[in-house]
Amino acid sequence: MSKFKKTELVIYPIFIVVMIVLDQITKIIAQSVLPFGGTGVKVIDRFFYFTYMTNYGGAWSLFEGHTWIFVIAAVVAVGALGYFFFKTKPEDKFARFGFALVIAGAIGNCLDRIMLGFVRDFVDLIIFGYDFPIFNIADICIVLGVFLIILDTFEEELKQWRQSRKS
Repeated sequence: MSKFKKTELVIYPIFIVVMIVLDQITKIIAQSVLPFGGTGVKVIDRFFYFTYMTNYGGAWSLFEGHTWIFVIAAVVAVGALGYFFFKTKPEDKFARFGFALVIAGAIGNCLDRIMLGFVRDFVDLIIFGYDFPIFNIADICIVLGVFLIILDTFEEELKQWRQSRKS
């Protein structure tokens, strides 16, 4: 296990909990105030809407009706991500925040699946005419977290490449 400062052992779990709470609160609000389906509430015409939908599957509603597979996968993923989180080096800040974000996102959507049998989505984007699948804060956490992990990996590779050129 990598060395963690005491503050980091408090900050990262608090960060994860805050992201999960933010995800759940926004889903509750969306479910309470937005009409189901349809065109939703326009924020920026032909670009950004709030549209409440339910998703009984995974990304793009794949594997609908297999809720428990997603729950098991989320539990395994959170365990694996936690393991890799604790294997990071102190200087791997992007990776650490990335793992924390992905863990929060996985837990946020898993809570929906366990409590409701589906995931609540409400952010609806249309970019260059493509209407993306509707998503939520947990999904944003997962995508941003994966981006930070990849960024950290490239940063590490770039450092190693620069070192090899100096030799």
